[in-house]
Amino acid sequence: PADETGSNTIARNTQFELKLFSEFKAAGVKCELGNPNPDIKMSSSLVGQSYAVECKRIFSASDSSVHDNINSARDQLSELLSDNPDQTGMIALDITRRLTQGTDYLRAKNEEVAKLTNYPTSPLKKR
Repeated sequence: PADETGSNTIARNTQFELKLFSEFKAAGVKCELGNPNPDIKMSSSLVGQSYAVECKRIFSASDSSVHDNINSARDQLSELLSDNPDQTGMIALDITRRLTQGTDYLRAKNEEVAKLTNYPTSPLKKR
């Protein structure tokens, strides 16, 4: 939402982590929530590899917000992986807010393009 601030993002951040976790589970991926880091731990029996996933929501439309979030996730993973060299780090970014800037509509060239995004669309509000 447009009224989201840096001090009220915890619930939405957690929602993103849980949404991604549930998508992995629904796809049959063996995973569990971290406590507290990584956000998600998952493993693949196909390749015999385990992964540490750090989830970040891009809060601001600025490029520095993207870089700051990636750097934060990288730092968290570096610390975690130094004690777990057999794991591979992965960063999951939610860029919804960067795309929509906190509004409830999606800008697209036309309705056909909008449908390709799988983004829930609603009638546009007049400005």
